Amino acid sequence: MTEDFVRHHFEIQLKANDGATQRSLWSNPQLASEIVGDRLVDITIPTLIVWGANDEVIPLAQGREYAAKIPQAKLVIIPDCGHVPPIEKPEAFLSAVIPFLN
Repeated sequence: MTEDFVRHHFEIQLKANDGATQRSLWSNPQLASEIVGDRLVDITIPTLIVWGANDEVIPLAQGREYAAKIPQAKLVIIPDCGHVPPIEKPEAFLSAVIPFLN
């Protein structure tokens, strides 16, 4: 078993709304330090949010919420894309990122 296999299997179970998988995710004590919701308003630098329109791991509604909370954030939604735009749709991802960085 590789780490990639485990991650892929975990993602499949998470997408399937498997209760045990969801509980293992939400009961992870490390997760609390990774939740940024209340801290988004404190971001003061230009921010680009790139989100897959069909993300089944973290829904698009959450990406919209992030963009609304970050002052002057720009949200780019990649059509026909899931959770990992740089891998699933690299051309569309780069088309969003390169102009933002220039």
